[in-house]
Amino acid sequence: METVSAAAWIDAAPAAVWEVLADLRRYPEWNPLFPSAAGDLAAGRRLTLQRADDDGRRRTIRARVTTVIPAAELGWVFRPPGMTPGLIIMCNCTLRAGNGGTLVLQREAVHGFLARYYDRRLDRDEDGFRALNGALKARVENQ
Repeated sequence: METVSAAAWIDAAPAAVWEVLADLRRYPEWNPLFPSAAGDLAAGRRLTLQRADDDGRRRTIRARVTTVIPAAELGWVFRPPGMTPGLIIMCNCTLRAGNGGTLVLQREAVHGFLARYYDRRLDRDEDGFRALNGALKARVENQ
């Protein structure tokens, strides 16, 4: 298993962060990593995300929601086309309250026998999660 994570501190309550994070229709307004998202945020339901790559291209990710705890956690899993069962990617965003604000932790875990070949992608994913967290922070704090 390979993992990557990125954290940010947001000066707002978890409920305010969740309100922005859970509003998929407004992702094009602020989200640099997933500039398009659609679906139902309920466990077992499907999400369709457009992922912005470094080269300006977009990839479509069709994921299954695994965890939805309002103001606390959002998680999903997906298998890149043609890679099943060799590559399974699990993403998780956790919100933790403290000192009048929220710690946001994005985590991606890559499972399967092809995970060891995913290293270069993980470096880019970490940069993407940092950009997402920075944009989420700006969006929440400037509302």
